[in-house]
Amino acid sequence: MPSQIEFPITDYLFAGAGASATLLLMSMERQGMLKGKNIIIVDPDSKTVNDKTYCFWGENDKWPALQCQHLISRQWDKISVNQQKAESLKPLNYFHLSSIDLYIELQRIIQTYKINRIHSSVISIEKYQSGVLVKTENEDWCSKIVFDSRPPKYLPPQKNEVHLLQSFFGFVIETDLALNDSDCIDLMDFDVEQQG
Repeated sequence: MPSQIEFPITDYLFAGAGASATLLLMSMERQGMLKGKNIIIVDPDSKTVNDKTYCFWGENDKWPALQCQHLISRQWDKISVNQQKAESLKPLNYFHLSSIDLYIELQRIIQTYKINRIHSSVISIEKYQSGVLVKTENEDWCSKIVFDSRPPKYLPPQKNEVHLLQSFFGFVIETDLALNDSDCIDLMDFDVEQQG
């Protein structure tokens, strides 16, 4: 491992500006870890559209401690599986969060702490004894600490090996029809045509 970096070193560098980086920055802000720090965020995307949604299970009484309940756009406390009778989820709720709300929160943090936002892709990250060198398409940056939340690169499957990647595609549907129970989420409805 090389010992020294010859460039000026920043305090924190975030490789990626998605949900992980935003939630971590929010947590660091609550703990007073961003004040007076030199911070860089590197991501090629400007993050101005709602490109993802996140749905997850959680205990409702834990959200005040995380101080991010303002980002939750919808929550349900009942569930129906395959249109069966609704059942309570308590003590859990099922939450929905839109990526645009995270990106708006990220922009607020960037402006509040005057964070340097670099629109570029990270090419490589190299550790040194005195810091971390992050090479991008346009220039190199050095930091004491790097948070890398870029998606992992998977190796192609080997012989007799299978990789199963799961993802969901969804639509937001607006209707004038009344919903029977808007506090109930209907999951895994395989009565709908699956097209093979």
